[in-house]
Amino acid sequence: KLHQSDDIVVFGIQECEDIRPRRNEGHRSRKWRSLQSRLLGRSFRCMARHKMGGLLIAVYVKKSVMKEVEGLQVVDVACGVGNVLSNKGAVSVVLRIRDKTVAFINSHLAAHQKYVKKRNADYNRKMEVVLESINPEWTSPKKGLKKNLDGADYHIPVIGLERPLKLGRTVSPLKQMTSSLSKQSKKAYKTASSAPSHKRDSTVSHSLKENEIPVDAVVFFGDLNYRVEQPRAVIERLHKQIIKSSTTNKKASPQPTVNEQILNKTDVQNTYFLHTAPAERALLEKKLDRLLRFDQLNQQRRFGKVFQGFQEGNIRFPPTYKYNKGADRFDTSEKQRCPAWTDRILFYSKPVVVPSSQTSPPSRSEMNSAQKLSAGLDDDPESLVSAQSKNSLDVTPLVSEKESQGESRERSTPGVPKAVVELLDYYSVDARTSDHRPVCATFRLHL
Repeated sequence: KLHQSDDIVVFGIQECEDIRPRRNEGHRSRKWRSLQSRLLGRSFRCMARHKMGGLLIAVYVKKSVMKEVEGLQVVDVACGVGNVLSNKGAVSVVLRIRDKTVAFINSHLAAHQKYVKKRNADYNRKMEVVLESINPEWTSPKKGLKKNLDGADYHIPVIGLERPLKLGRTVSPLKQMTSSLSKQSKKAYKTASSAPSHKRDSTVSHSLKENEIPVDAVVFFGDLNYRVEQPRAVIERLHKQIIKSSTTNKKASPQPTVNEQILNKTDVQNTYFLHTAPAERALLEKKLDRLLRFDQLNQQRRFGKVFQGFQEGNIRFPPTYKYNKGADRFDTSEKQRCPAWTDRILFYSKPVVVPSSQTSPPSRSEMNSAQKLSAGLDDDPESLVSAQSKNSLDVTPLVSEKESQGESRERSTPGVPKAVVELLDYYSVDARTSDHRPVCATFRLHL
C-alpha cells in the first residue's frame, strides 16, 4: 500500500513479456497496466509508460502535483547481441519538475557470474546514451543554486519488480509511446525536445565520472545481475542464521513490535531482522556487511568502475536471487545458482541549499544536528553507514504525512546543503511468484 504522502510512483519491470516482435501490447503488459491503475486509484495519472523488449517503466504522478511537471522525455538503450537485441537494455523516463531534472532508469544488465566487465560496460553505455539524449536546456550548467519555491518535498517510491506476478513484457514501437500518456503529459512531451537518435553499436571506453552527470538526480534500478564472489554454502549459512534468530525471538515475544505494526500498515513483507534481538542483530549485521564486501557491485564501485557518485541504502534484506518459484528456497535445479542481491536501487543526487526565507532560524543544537545529517554523521547508532556502502544516506522508517512534513521543516536549515534526493526506505518484498524478489525504495525529492 502506498504512503499517503507519496506524489510520484515509478514501476520498473524486467522480463515483462517475451521479446518477439508484436504489433500490439502483450496480455501480460495489459495486466500490469490494469494492476497499477487499481493500486494507485483515481488520485494518480500516468505521465509516461514505455516498453522495450522485456523492459517496462511507468511513471505515475499525483494529480495535485502534475502542474509542477514542466516536461518529460523517454529514452531506450538496447544492450543485447550487437547492442541491437532488446533482451537486455534500459528504458528511462526523465522528468523536468520545478526546475530540476530527475532521470529514472530501469535496467536489465548482462547475466552470469563471470560477465562483470560486460555489466560495467552496459551500465556506462546506458548512462551515456540517456544523459546525452536529454534536452540540453535541462542539463546546461546552472549558475548558483536554484531556489526552492515553497519548500515542498515530494515523496517518490520506486518499485523495482523482477518478474513478480508472471504478468509479462511487451514491445511497443517508440512512435506508439505517447499513446499511453495523459493529456497533460502529452502536452509536456511535445514541448520537450525529442531524444536524439543514438548509435546502437556504440561502446563506452571509460567509466562515467560523477562530474559528467549533468542532471540533478538519477535513480538507477532493476535486475543489475551482479553476483557475490563467495561459495553458496557461505551465503546460505548466514541467511539461515538470520532467519533462525528472527524465528526464535518471534516465538519468545508473541506481541507485535513497533516495526511489525509499521509493516502491517504498509503491507511490507520483508521481515529479515524484524524479531531479532538488538545485540544479536548488531552481530549478524556485521557478518552481513562483511559478506557484502564480496558483492560484485560493491567491489566495482570501490574500484571506480561503475556508479561513481551514486549511493545505495544499507542492504538489510535477503538475497533477491535465485529462488524456486512459489517457494522460499534457493535454486535447487541442476545449476544450483548461488544466491545474490541482483536486484538493486541506486541513486545520484546533487546538493541543494534551502533559502533562509523559508524556515525559521534554528537553535544552535538544531543547526549542529542538521549539519551532521547533511554530512552523514548522525549520532544515532542505528543510522550509521555500514561498511558495504560508505556513501549511503541514512535509512529511516516510513512516517506519517504530518510527521514527514514536520521532519522536512526541521531539516530545512538555512544555508545547509541538502541532497536533491534523500533516501527514506530500502527493502525487499517476499513475493514468491518469481525466481527473484522485488526491491523497493522511497525517496524524498527536495526542490
